[in-house]
Amino acid sequence: MKKTTLSGLLICILALFAIAGCKGSNDEEPQPTTAVVTIMSQGTSTQIYGINVTVVLPAGVTVKATPDSANPAVQVTNAGVVAASGAAAGANTSTIATYTAATATVAGKVMVQVANAAGFGTGEFVTVNCDIAAGSFPKATDFSVIGLTAVDSNGASIAGLTAGFTAAIQ
Repeated sequence: MKKTTLSGLLICILALFAIAGCKGSNDEEPQPTTAVVTIMSQGTSTQIYGINVTVVLPAGVTVKATPDSANPAVQVTNAGVVAASGAAAGANTSTIATYTAATATVAGKVMVQVANAAGFGTGEFVTVNCDIAAGSFPKATDFSVIGLTAVDSNGASIAGLTAGFTAAIQ
């Protein structure tokens, strides 16, 4: 009887140590709440006076937006969500951004337009502040940037530009 009790006690102790050593996914990785996406242009050295780009958001990532007063079907990003930065920052800059929420089959998107009356060079030009839903753990590589177009002081398209980005998950 003592052998059975001692064996059972040993098994219980080993099981407790095994359980104590296990960690759930939330213990290993803290829940991120925001992502800061910084977009840059690369390529030509021509001055840019206007630039458009679309940020494709991964599942569980959104931005704060409200319906446009003139067209309630269009979601305009709230103040502070999209801001000119880097080369485009300054008093002569205007930024407009609209948000399309994700559906079951289409990713969410933020369409950004930046204009600067004085022009700006290549490099960082806009920052997008995103919100991450509870239970979502996006990686920087889950974001993408598409559809970069830019114009010069005459409104002519600038060839040779590509878009790059960084996404800081916090």
